[in-house]
Amino acid sequence: MSEYMADFFGGNGGGPTKESIIQALREENQRLRKIPKESHYCRVCDQRCKEYHRPMYGTQAARLIMLYRKAQLGEQPAYHVRDFVLPNTSSDGGFALLVHWDLIWPGEERGVWGITPKGKDFVEQQITVPKRIILYDDNFLGFDGDEEVGVVEALGTNFNYEELMSR
Repeated sequence: MSEYMADFFGGNGGGPTKESIIQALREENQRLRKIPKESHYCRVCDQRCKEYHRPMYGTQAARLIMLYRKAQLGEQPAYHVRDFVLPNTSSDGGFALLVHWDLIWPGEERGVWGITPKGKDFVEQQITVPKRIILYDDNFLGFDGDEEVGVVEALGTNFNYEELMSR
């Protein structure tokens, strides 16, 4: 229990009740909403609290193109992330975050994803999407600003759009 929580419940003799915990969480939530978005600590859980502004990374865009190509050529509506592995990468590159842009949808099994109509339009360079998402405690809060990004720009300099589309 954090020092704040120990102080909060100090006079309760028998320890915290469900109601007192809910009240402490509500008060801390209100306090945190008023604090600027830089890093700070929650007095209830002693965890670091920070709002993260995440751009779409090149690996995410490249894997989206690979999913698009698999969906075009295959008969399945969704594929496991291991089916579209990029060379020289050790992780999924935050692929699951593309769900916040509505570019992919989760399959029934963990790690299985399908491409949405919006995701197809993005890969086909028909639309752009907001450049950054805002995450807080792994929860999606919205988009950061009005800046948009297309698939080619999202790929950056490490990936070639034409090459990925021809695989």
